[in-house]
Amino acid sequence: MARASMTTEIPIEPAVAWARACDFAGYDQWFTLHGGWCSEVPARIVHGSTAVSEVVVRGLRQKVSWTALRVEEPHLLTLEGRGMMGINVVVDLAVTPTEMGSRVALDFDITGAAVAGPIGFAVAKSLKGDIRKSLELFTHLGQ
Repeated sequence: MARASMTTEIPIEPAVAWARACDFAGYDQWFTLHGGWCSEVPARIVHGSTAVSEVVVRGLRQKVSWTALRVEEPHLLTLEGRGMMGINVVVDLAVTPTEMGSRVALDFDITGAAVAGPIGFAVAKSLKGDIRKSLELFTHLGQ
């Protein structure tokens, strides 16, 4: 298992942060693990929405079929992805109002035989840097 989590406070209204989090078409602008869409993406994400993308971790590309498991507008989005070789990915993105704007938390979990043992530790370390960069881009998008 490889897991990375990060939370940051940003000077962006929660409604704007939520809209950004739920805009699949805009993921290529901020989500560094996103390697591009391989299918049409829904204009609005609701429970059960699906799409297929490439996920890039440590330079390796994996095609992942995504399903929106939880959409608790305007606070929580949980996506579950299934890839080749038994790879499973869960992404949680939470938006919470704060005095300065929003708190955004991004959790990324990868499980499966391909990320077991020492490989999982290396992948987790790489994910931490990717999540940090993603949240930086998320914060500064459109500024």
